[in-house]
Amino acid sequence: MTNRRLACYGSMILLFSLAGVAVRGDQGKPMDKNKPFFSCSGLRSSIKQKETVIIHDEKAFSDLWKRYNGDKDVSVPKVDFSKYDVVAVFAGMKPTGGYAVEIEDLQKKNGKHFIPVKLISPSKGMIVVQMITYPFAMKAVPKLPANTQIEFNEK
Repeated sequence: MTNRRLACYGSMILLFSLAGVAVRGDQGKPMDKNKPFFSCSGLRSSIKQKETVIIHDEKAFSDLWKRYNGDKDVSVPKVDFSKYDVVAVFAGMKPTGGYAVEIEDLQKKNGKHFIPVKLISPSKGMIVVQMITYPFAMKAVPKLPANTQIEFNEK
């Protein structure tokens, strides 16, 4: 095997390794002591189908966290559900890397509350990981009004 081919395989292995390491986000680590925060996003989730959910309590969050982690015994991030809800969006199966889910802030239009969510797709010609991915995002947000909906834009 030539050195050039070895370098190519080595680069591919490194790329796949980095994809596995970098996809889980901060897993709920506080970003600022004065501002409780939870957010994570990435390319791999054990929840394989498209799903959007607003979580209002610790039990529902614990159940979702277990499903997201494939029922592995992983500690659930702390969220103060007296002040916050969790918005969780799973985009379903995508054919490559380069996809991302972005949860925006609460908006109000015509008396209705909604959380806009974007599915960001890889741009034409972009070099992406050639593997099936399951992009997702979860984010703690200040308590939401009861009638809040998630608007998932998959353009």
